[in-house]
Amino acid sequence: MKDKSQSVEQQKATENGKGGSVAVSFRVNTPHGTDASDDSFSSLGVVGNISELGSWNLGNLIRLKRLEGSDSVWVSDTILLPAALPFRYRVVANGNRSHPNKRPLLWDVFSRHVYTIPDDGVVQCTFTLSGKDVVDSGWVHGSGAGALQLRVESPPGSTEPLVKLYPEYNQEHRVRLYEARAKDASVPGGKEFACEVYSHVSLGDQETKDSVMYIMNGQCMEDLEFGIDILDSSGDVFARGFVPVESIIDLEGEFAVSLLSLRDYKLAGIFKATYLVVKELSHPKNTLCSIQRTPWTSGKQVTLDIGHRGSGASKVQGHSVRENTLLSFQKAALNHSDFIEFDVHLTSDNEVVVHHDFEVTLGLGKTQIKVALPLIRSDQVRSKDFAERMSNPSEHHKGEAIKVEKNKREASLKRTMTSGEDMYRNIFYKPMHSMSPASPSDLSHDLNQMRVFLSDDSFASLRQAFRMTPTWLGFNIELKYPTDEEIVAMGTRFYSRNFFVDAVLSTVLEEYGRRKVIFSTFDPACAELLRLKQCKFNVFFLTCGGTKVFKDPRMNSVEAALQFAQANKLHGVVAEISSIVDRLDTVVPMFHQHGLYLFTYGDMNNNIQTYSKQKDAGIDAIIMDDVARIGKQTNKTSSMLSKSMRSPSSLVELCSDPSVSELQLMDLDRMASQINISALSPIGSPDEFFT
Repeated sequence: MKDKSQSVEQQKATENGKGGSVAVSFRVNTPHGTDASDDSFSSLGVVGNISELGSWNLGNLIRLKRLEGSDSVWVSDTILLPAALPFRYRVVANGNRSHPNKRPLLWDVFSRHVYTIPDDGVVQCTFTLSGKDVVDSGWVHGSGAGALQLRVESPPGSTEPLVKLYPEYNQEHRVRLYEARAKDASVPGGKEFACEVYSHVSLGDQETKDSVMYIMNGQCMEDLEFGIDILDSSGDVFARGFVPVESIIDLEGEFAVSLLSLRDYKLAGIFKATYLVVKELSHPKNTLCSIQRTPWTSGKQVTLDIGHRGSGASKVQGHSVRENTLLSFQKAALNHSDFIEFDVHLTSDNEVVVHHDFEVTLGLGKTQIKVALPLIRSDQVRSKDFAERMSNPSEHHKGEAIKVEKNKREASLKRTMTSGEDMYRNIFYKPMHSMSPASPSDLSHDLNQMRVFLSDDSFASLRQAFRMTPTWLGFNIELKYPTDEEIVAMGTRFYSRNFFVDAVLSTVLEEYGRRKVIFSTFDPACAELLRLKQCKFNVFFLTCGGTKVFKDPRMNSVEAALQFAQANKLHGVVAEISSIVDRLDTVVPMFHQHGLYLFTYGDMNNNIQTYSKQKDAGIDAIIMDDVARIGKQTNKTSSMLSKSMRSPSSLVELCSDPSVSELQLMDLDRMASQINISALSPIGSPDEFFT
């Protein structure tokens, strides 16, 4: 007898295929907070890990609609889902109903698990903006507020306001930016830009000054053309200007626009600003699957050890392995690094390669020349001849001393080749490692290849780094982009920031698998692009903390870096240690109170006293050159078991190994729960790695 409480769709699902599918609908409650308008979304949907729920792809979002008579309850149509459980999903919201540009695209940080379908077939949940640890926002996506986002603000370091009115028109005023080509019938005057205000920290004798950023989203460049209204204290427009698409076609730069008086049609002033257009990264793996991004939260913290440029910079005396090479990365893994930090650039044929400087110094006889990486092909940088002519094994040697130092390093490496072969075995032939051969006896066939690998000084590509290092080793990928002054000094035209960031992110999305990845950069615009083009990885802003002075004030102090990170919803700051070492007790809590991670780098991190002081202060990660020495002094170990417990990827490898029994896996799981592998770190929740 049929259950009358079941819907027609549920009864059909039960009859057809004996429960092979089940009829389900979604009901999402969006309760109003203290600011009701802030919780009023323009659209809502769900996306999940199965094809019927879009396979985490926003283009296949299941759209919800408001329940009739309710402003805070959203429901979906009934859909058929496989009866096999569990499944996972996330709620995705878009825009503020009255102001679409104010809050584009929000989503659940953690996926919601459904283990049983309710009797009425309705999966219910609550989606609210309270608590930044629950909801993330700001992804530029065509299925969200738009495939493009225009960001307009004052030039960095400028003391001039956005609007400069001529004396006869100067008065108290405010600025309104709006789309020039209105397409929404409900907003015939054109949607307004969102306006975000944040304060810079005072630097020296400079006065504290509020910065204003205007944000507009659109599906094409023409959507980003905008008008500028200057309003008096009564709210009446007295001057106006327009910015055509031709002024922003380069995606980044500065522009100046004349403002025309509406009273006498004379020139009333000038609107001068910088702009950045964020283009959607259209990539099949740029989805809501496997999100690693997590904000800082209070609790038991883990201080990560990060190898600088692999196992250390070449300038450090006693290092026989050149920085930023595959061998340097492998050595860092053997020396118990949790992560490695390295820099990436683009070659002329758009290959992402690992190198520190913007230029490569080559020795041609007694002459040295510098060549910018964007002028070199990937096959050239990987050639043996190119590697032999590179003149930077040690940054503190000059001229003939470079050749002498290089010979010393090669001799040292040859003398320790046996140890190097042991290192190769430990890295690639560790039991149950994903790169291990079918049988240990295969090692003898690879001896020649091993010797080439251990003595290889050539460039590594980012793809090689992913494929030829243990998957438990995290990557801190630094994107290097020159300042305007550096570009002029090099005399080279560089690729655009959008193109550069897209190339790096595409490579990472294709290669990262279960590896933990974070990004960092000194360039503010690259940081914004990294944050807005993807939803998976944490993004950090690098700062010298005032040890060097730049034209852009955001780069000149730890406090300014904190303000920039907070304003742009970055996840932390990487600071030069000497700028904060004497005030760790105040700086570390300041970052954590704002929900930001704080990493450090610099030569002082190679000192065990400085290292220990930072760990005691709660620093989240320490980037250092002498990982091996620090590891010995702190008795840090790197057994297979400890690596497995710290790395979800290692557990995945164990689960996929047919030789590991279910009983052994249960025992490992029991031990993992006892040693608290869920300790917080900036590389994502272990549970969330399996979404």
